[in-house]
Amino acid sequence: MSSTTASTPKSALSRLVAAGTHQRVLAFASLIVLLIGFSIASPNFMQTSNMIAILQATSVNGVLAIAVTLVIITGGIDLSVGTMMTFCAVITGVVLTYAGMPLLLGVVAAVATGAVCGSLSGSFVAKMKIPPFIATLGMMLILKGLSLVISGTRPIYFNDTPGFSEISRGSLIGEIFPIVPIPNGVLILFIVAGATAYVLNRTVLGRYCFALGSNEESVRLSGVNTDRWKIAIYALAGAIVGIAGLLIASRLNSAQPALGLGYERCHRRDHHSGGLCRYDAPQKVELVEIPKNPGQKNQPEQPTTKEETTCCHVAYSSAPLAPLSPSGPPRRPMPRMAK
Repeated sequence: MSSTTASTPKSALSRLVAAGTHQRVLAFASLIVLLIGFSIASPNFMQTSNMIAILQATSVNGVLAIAVTLVIITGGIDLSVGTMMTFCAVITGVVLTYAGMPLLLGVVAAVATGAVCGSLSGSFVAKMKIPPFIATLGMMLILKGLSLVISGTRPIYFNDTPGFSEISRGSLIGEIFPIVPIPNGVLILFIVAGATAYVLNRTVLGRYCFALGSNEESVRLSGVNTDRWKIAIYALAGAIVGIAGLLIASRLNSAQPALGLGYERCHRRDHHSGGLCRYDAPQKVELVEIPKNPGQKNQPEQPTTKEETTCCHVAYSSAPLAPLSPSGPPRRPMPRMAK
């Protein structure tokens, strides 16, 4: 009984370390150190108004980083999030200001526009086999031009749309708890982050998202329609970018057609500082069975059991694997030597 109780904390600690939680703890500790340092440098830094302003300023970047996280997990990259955000804001301005439609339709238009743009990028990558870098770079330029043409190179203001600025600058929590006036933009950021975490960890879409980034060819050979799931992931990322477009337009109370340039650098910086890198997931993962005594040769083949084999994951680079040969596990093709 005592051994069981003693092993429980040990196993919990091993799972904590094995899951890579120490990296997250170090990142959080670095944030605490920065807060302490800035507080010592400026006594006004830890004021409630200043902290709320910082959270509100970073809410847009946070939502964009969440959107691109989905794409990066699949092994791709999305450079069009900045101009896509601007395009969604412009479409919202067209629906609300030019057409005079209700506020709810403007919100739906922004999210739907982002989903359509994301699905187009996903179609270019999945169906036309264009590299994600090139496909999203082209989408970035297309959306930039469309934003300028539709808006006439002029900002679209939401002065005649009551309640639009409250999407980002209002405080629903502050009405319930006046001592904590957290803006709605920060609340939306937390909601989007929680919903995305649930999708990645608890749904089929999240499992296929990780599977595509690990070994897309194996997923395809397993009978899964990888193109459809990849398009769905890009569409979901685009819908989240549409939410970011709503936040930035609500915060500025206008849709600026030339605002989104440079945001693609911001989300890449957020990923690297947060610990997510394009090459974190292996490009090729193969499950290989290694015999218990691999050095013995010229032995008759015998059926192996679970006790006689050891399974391990072997990570390969993005180069294609050689065909399976009867002599052993698959090997990477040797590079051709230059004469």
